[in-house]
Amino acid sequence: MKAANIREVQRLNPAATEIRTQNADSNGPMLKINAALGFRPFMASTVWQGAVNAVLESLERRLT
Repeated sequence: MKAANIREVQRLNPAATEIRTQNADSNGPMLKINAALGFRPFMASTVWQGAVNAVLESLERRLT
């Protein structure tokens, strides 16, 4: 599927010289496919998630 999408990008935009993709660091099988296709790490990001009430309670404890 990914290879087909790359071919379609090339067909639609033959002047394209780079393609970006992304997936979770925990997705080993997709990382392996990306590496096999020639992709290499470009940037990383971290996403934090928390329950609003828990975050607000923690904030209150630190401000008092």
